Amino acid sequence: MVVRFLCPSCSYDAPVPEEYGGATLKCPQCGASSIAGSGGGNGDAPTRPCPFCAEPVRLAARKCRHCGEILDRNLAIAKQQERMKEIERRQALLVTELPGSRAAFICGVLSILSAPGVFVGVALGSVAMLLGASSIKEAPRHPGLPGGQRARRAILLGALGVVTSLLIFAMLLPRLGRALAD
Repeated sequence: MVVRFLCPSCSYDAPVPEEYGGATLKCPQCGASSIAGSGGGNGDAPTRPCPFCAEPVRLAARKCRHCGEILDRNLAIAKQQERMKEIERRQALLVTELPGSRAAFICGVLSILSAPGVFVGVALGSVAMLLGASSIKEAPRHPGLPGGQRARRAILLGALGVVTSLLIFAMLLPRLGRALAD
């Protein structure tokens, strides 16, 4: 007669020697205790408590019908892999160009337009150069994505905005000096 060990937690099923029949054994897979030979085939389908909600479920159940939790390890792994593929698919839809290249370009244009407001032009130009440089640095991680040229232009626009702002400041400096002297 073959004695079977059926784990109530993870559904591990294995034959054990007859002398272990009725003995409490630890599951080699999850460490839960169970009585060897207690889940036989005497008419009714044997049940075990669900590890999540403690409601009775069949030993061969892959998913709890009460709480909906997945009980089968292989099914849980497959579901997790499906979720990860869906997340990757959605991320691929979101990332259509190099991250930060568009923001860098906008900051570069605004730095030139706001150059008469000296400090704003310098700040926006600096941000444009930093964002553009980080976008170019990220380009190897995202091969094939457009935006590299836009990031390079953003760096140039940012530098032009900073230089323009400093030139305007240099032109205003003599006037400020005379105004302060008076």
